[in-house]
Amino acid sequence: MKKIAWISLVIVACFASQSCRSSQLAFTEDTTKYNGMVPVDGPSGIMQKTTVIGVHLLFGLIPVYRASLDSALDSFTKDARKRGASRVRVISATRETGIWYLPPFTFFITPVFFDMTGEIYR
Repeated sequence: MKKIAWISLVIVACFASQSCRSSQLAFTEDTTKYNGMVPVDGPSGIMQKTTVIGVHLLFGLIPVYRASLDSALDSFTKDARKRGASRVRVISATRETGIWYLPPFTFFITPVFFDMTGEIYR
């Protein structure tokens, strides 16, 4: 149910705003709670997860709002830079296409989620 709410939000945001095509919709979470353990590269590591949400039309053939590796890495490094990081290590990058969430509606307007998780170091 949570993903359906995000899909609705993305669709409304994309069609209500002209800035949809020039910017990206991304959310970032981070944590420093390692429960007393020290990360491999030192104690200043912060785990960060960035999710980029996109919308594609007609079975994913026409990307209106891109969610790709490039856009996820761009958003990930921009958010890391805002937190004062000088180095990053990408641990995981995954893409999920929601074509089967609400068929036949999502056959024509398909949500795409790209998650990137990694460590940032100051």
